[in-house]
This record gives sequence, structure tokens and C-alpha cells, in this order.
Amino acid sequence: MDIDTVSNMLSISFPFADEGWVCGRYYLYHFTDGNWTNADQSYVHGSNTSIYFIPGTTCGWCVGSHSNILHTTDGMNWVKQTSPDFNHQDDYGLYGVYFQDTSTGWAVGAGGVILHTTDGGENWSIQESGTTNGLTSVFAVSSTVYAAGQNGTVLKLQQ
Repeated sequence: MDIDTVSNMLSISFPFADEGWVCGRYYLYHFTDGNWTNADQSYVHGSNTSIYFIPGTTCGWCVGSHSNILHTTDGMNWVKQTSPDFNHQDDYGLYGVYFQDTSTGWAVGAGGVILHTTDGGENWSIQESGTTNGLTSVFAVSSTVYAAGQNGTVLKLQQ
């Protein structure tokens, strides 16, 4: 199946060389055995914008509109996590997600929001970004977190 005929896909993550996931508007697809399918995915439907899996594991997160955060430990069954209420701008969406390990991660989005967790997403807290520009991507190297977004915004935050 050519999944680009189904939906606009926005993010992809391959924690294994032969297995990965892609997300897009209302879809999560799983690549395994040389094929893409969503038949093995159980999740809360919503517009998904970013997906990330810990390399070498089936532990992943997917974020999207309406501050939606989904988490899986087996790569198939997704559970909605609760995000804190933040200043809802634009579609109050989350646009990027990254985890250093199964505990420590960040999600970024509209209005410059940065969400941080140290318990695998059971609890998320708002981290000050100093901007109201939408943030679309996040990445961490050791104790330094980088976020990028609209209007040329690039942030460097210390943990």
C-alpha cells in the first residue's frame, strides 16, 4: 500500500532497521515484514504530528493536535497520556516529541510550549521557553535540550 495516498504523513521513526512507524493526520502506520499497515494499531484517534521511538525498543510516543500525547510500550497498543493545560494558541497542538530514554522526554508546540517528563509521560510539566513562537522540533544531547520553530526560533535549554 502506498500510504501517501491515504493521508499526509508528518513524522517517521525507525527504532529497528526493519521496523518503524509513521504518523499523520488521524493515522498511525506500522512498517513490518516489508509492508505498511495500521490494522495492528490500537489508538485514540486525533491529528498526529510527531512520533518518536527509543532506538532498539517498541517504546514510543506520538503527539498532535489538542495537546494529544499517546504512548506505547509494545508498538501496537497506544494509551493517551495527560498533558498539563497550557496557553491554547493556534490549534493548541504539540508538534514535536523526543525522549532521551524511557523516562526523560520533551514535547513542544503552539505558543512556544515545552512539556517535560521524567517518568515516561505519566506526568508532564510546563518548562519555560521564553517565546510565544510555535515550536516544531525538539532534541536533547546529554543535559542540553534544543528546540526549533517558527520565525527562525532556535532555543538551547539546560536541564
